[in-house]
Amino acid sequence: MHQPPLGKLEKYGYGIGALGEGLAFNLVNSFFMIFCTDTLGISASFMAILFFAARLWDAFNDPMMGVFSENIKTKWGKHRPWVALGAVTNAIVLVFMFFPGVSQLGSLALYVAVAVLYTLFGMTYTVIDVPFYAYAASFTDMKERD
Repeated sequence: MHQPPLGKLEKYGYGIGALGEGLAFNLVNSFFMIFCTDTLGISASFMAILFFAARLWDAFNDPMMGVFSENIKTKWGKHRPWVALGAVTNAIVLVFMFFPGVSQLGSLALYVAVAVLYTLFGMTYTVIDVPFYAYAASFTDMKERD
């Protein structure tokens, strides 16, 4: 099926979405470990294990999200509802990850909160990321993606 070429507005809109998604991801990748170790006092070894475990979970989580996003049928399409849901939930989780009040938690609760929040961030990011990049294939043809 041949589709008409995308206009500049659609291309810029898609690019701005990718920029916002990338900014959130890079914020966490650049500063979350430093925030947790230097500000919250969490051990670096715990953070290393957490990051490794979260990437292992992503190995299963990402393909599952791909299946979910390809098999849903709504009036907004296959991918758009997931991107919208993921953007809202990811923003909420991102705020709580750097929330100053988390430092008031007890030691065990702090470690659990950091683990849960980091894992949730990865999962909500997957809800945005997988459908977002699959979305490009649904509104462009091969020539336009080159």
